[in-house]
Amino acid sequence: MPLNNKKRSGILSAISKRGQNPVQGNIYTMMANWKSWYRGNVNNFHRYSIKNAKGKTKKCQRLSMQMAKKVCEDWTTLIWNEAVLENITVNNAGINEKVHNVFRDNNLIVEYTNLVEKSFALGTGVMVEFVSNNKILIDYIIGDLVLVTAYRNQDVTGICTVNTILDGDEVITHLTYHDLKDITVVSVVDGQEVKENKSVYVIEHEVFVSKKTTELGKSAPLIRIFTQEELVEMSSVDDVQLVTDDDGMVFKAIITFETDTAHFQMLKPNLVNNFDLENPMGISLLANTIDDMMAIDLWNDAFSSEPSLARHRILVDNSVTKETLKTVVSGNNAMTVPFSAFDVDDEVFLGGDLRNSDDPIKFFNAELRAEQYVKGLNFKLQTFGFKSGLGTDYYAFDARGVYQNEKAVVSENSDLWATKKKHEITMLISPITKLVKAILFLLRELGEIEGDIDQLEITIKPDDSIIVDDEAQYQKDLDLVDRGMMSKWQVLVKWFGLTEDQAKAQVLESEGIEPEETKLKPDIDEDEETFIARFMSNEDMILEFPDEEQRRKVAQEQFANSGS
Repeated sequence: MPLNNKKRSGILSAISKRGQNPVQGNIYTMMANWKSWYRGNVNNFHRYSIKNAKGKTKKCQRLSMQMAKKVCEDWTTLIWNEAVLENITVNNAGINEKVHNVFRDNNLIVEYTNLVEKSFALGTGVMVEFVSNNKILIDYIIGDLVLVTAYRNQDVTGICTVNTILDGDEVITHLTYHDLKDITVVSVVDGQEVKENKSVYVIEHEVFVSKKTTELGKSAPLIRIFTQEELVEMSSVDDVQLVTDDDGMVFKAIITFETDTAHFQMLKPNLVNNFDLENPMGISLLANTIDDMMAIDLWNDAFSSEPSLARHRILVDNSVTKETLKTVVSGNNAMTVPFSAFDVDDEVFLGGDLRNSDDPIKFFNAELRAEQYVKGLNFKLQTFGFKSGLGTDYYAFDARGVYQNEKAVVSENSDLWATKKKHEITMLISPITKLVKAILFLLRELGEIEGDIDQLEITIKPDDSIIVDDEAQYQKDLDLVDRGMMSKWQVLVKWFGLTEDQAKAQVLESEGIEPEETKLKPDIDEDEETFIARFMSNEDMILEFPDEEQRRKVAQEQFANSGS
């Protein structure tokens, strides 16, 4: 359930009472605007009013091309898919399988897709990991339900997440505080005071109840959201502190972990927030493209109206359209009814004063301006694609509608490639790495793994194949073969998955050459040193044995086997 400004102010006040300084500003107002564009229905733009010629107000609906939704979908596809999920690995097969079991239990392939898309749209998204019934669960939370409570530069170290539950006529608001902080622990060793700096991750639960969705309400006991069994289980854990009132009702639960890894991760597009330079919250991918989306929808709406405006019209004199009285006889009854030769409700007919014209009826055929509209629409689509980091050739419009330009070959130095690599840092590599670290910590807490988890290596390999034109690259490699800059067997290894030996054997077979025929043989009176030098510099041998050490070894064997 979305937060309104009044309730958010109440939450900000509750956070301030805890001694924290929550991030404020107008970021949530901007999020509401970005969300409207993402939905494709912006008040006062897609829904608007006009006055007609008679001065009457008419409500109108402007068509939307849903480009905000489209660009967020496309960027999500470029960042995340099943191939990326499979390439998230931990360098221990058993532990890696346990991590992927957590992924499967939490439907990460689908849920992370949704979160990445919403994070591109709203600028911020959060994952939170926790244990329930001895299972590791992941919550996926959109940015307008997250408040930042602590940060270092752009690294967020503290957040408050908001969950609203309707219970009859009451509104329950569950606030969960997450804080990663450094503390100093003082102990006495051999009579000496010893100070030790540690990193701890602290989770705190708090509940409020109100009669209105617009208000935070009053503090309430945790029994409103936790079962008694869960509270009893919490009380038995050393790292859990329960805060009660005089009646023994639990109003707060504080859980502390000794770790330098928070169990939450923030996703945000790798863009500077140019509306609030100091705000650690992310900025929407749409933030600086709103003018372009407005222009696109204006062009599209006008284009859609063009067939109606260009319809065949018939202008008739007002005297012709006037109703006359006509007598209709039915049996013994006769009645007088109004009669008109024209259907005045038909938009084809337009009334006018043609008294001075030779013809009381005129025909008009307007020209359909489709080409001009398509040209204007494509220009704005190019601008929108450029400002979205996709390049000017990514989107185009024709009879099929808006589509991705498949002929645009993506190279490693293109704008799209560079922007993809940039967004991968904050939307994929950083949050997923931290997610895996949190899962490893919780797996160890549950006793499913042992040892020093900091020694485990986490690898994430982005999927770049989806933006590379394989056919174009294949043709490029064949051209390199024709120019002598690449061998045939290298093409077979790269594109057909053959081993080097298999590829070389297949090339020889296709050319009708036995393997031994490919090697140079020493001349009768040639010494070993001269033969090896000739073998090492031979172009065919260089292509067949590109590794210099291997080529020298083959030359030595060839000389030894020749009996020279």
